[in-house]
Amino acid sequence: MFHSPPTFVSQTFHYLTVFRGNFTNTPPFVLGTLFAYHNVSVVYFFQTYTYDHNAMNLFFYANSKSEAAEQYAQQLLQKEVLASLIVLLEGSCLNCNQSLKLRNGDVLILFAATEQDFHDFLLINDKFAEFRVILVLPNSTLQIVSISHILKPRFISFADKHVSDIEKVIIRMQNQKEIQPLCQ
Repeated sequence: MFHSPPTFVSQTFHYLTVFRGNFTNTPPFVLGTLFAYHNVSVVYFFQTYTYDHNAMNLFFYANSKSEAAEQYAQQLLQKEVLASLIVLLEGSCLNCNQSLKLRNGDVLILFAATEQDFHDFLLINDKFAEFRVILVLPNSTLQIVSISHILKPRFISFADKHVSDIEKVIIRMQNQKEIQPLCQ
């Protein structure tokens, strides 16, 4: 008996998998038609895996360890919507164990405690291209704000502002419906 997969919506990926041996314990994600030949121990399953792009992970990353970054992360974690926020290791350039959970389309809150932290983000901006970036800047000077658009943020906030603005943006992102692709 096939088990039904978890309810996911969005893009569909198809894989052809070969299973050998006993076919009674089929994986729970197997969908489709079973093709079996007489006296053959190979069964082909047409599997459909679907992923929900709306179920996004939330990450917080600061380029350097600072008290301001720790306090801001704690304020974010106190919000109900942001309770699942994963705080990445400071200065790791997204090369730490926790960053392995990062997927295309996840929300990445970048916190720049100083102007030097901000400029360091600009040096590694290609690492942020696949994520929904929320940028927290150290100040609101025109020069920093205008240059910050290189990172293509979905929202720009400042370290001295309250985190409720970010909470509202996250809620709006979670409620936003994905645009269905024209071709599948």
